[in-house]
Amino acid sequence: MRGTIVVQYQYRDGYHIFTSEDVDGLYVASTNQETAYNSIAQSIETLIRHNEGISCSVEPALSFKEFVRAKDDQIAAHIMVSRNFILTKSTA
Repeated sequence: MRGTIVVQYQYRDGYHIFTSEDVDGLYVASTNQETAYNSIAQSIETLIRHNEGISCSVEPALSFKEFVRAKDDQIAAHIMVSRNFILTKSTA
């Protein structure tokens, strides 16, 4: 089983915030953008295990450096930033 989770990014009051309408309860925030970004996959895995009873593996579709580059390009074009994370169900 594979799927895509769309994660929204916003910067507000000094915090880098990641949320998702696809994962109930996802709210990752930090004053350090890389720390927040690198916490998303584990947070999604934990929430899906807790909310749905499903063990899965989640990895970002973009590395942090690719995310920053894409985010900067989109902000320059005044477009809302969304990032995809890839979800795969564990067989164990």
